[in-house]
Amino acid sequence: MRRIAGGISDMTLWRWLKRGILPSPLVIERRRYWWREAILDSLQCAGRSDARPVSPHATYGETEHAKDHP
Repeated sequence: MRRIAGGISDMTLWRWLKRGILPSPLVIERRRYWWREAILDSLQCAGRSDARPVSPHATYGETEHAKDHP
């Protein structure tokens, strides 16, 4: 998720979640998941021009541990 947001730090991610800039994640077994489209829409509304999709194949959740897919 941090990579999708332009390489933000953990602290920036925490701040943006706290301020409501990003939607709250779905937490499964202590891992956070977001809808990719929701993140991109939120970042676009916040004015982040460097936001980009990581994988066109993901339907639910790009985590901060996700890898790019060709």
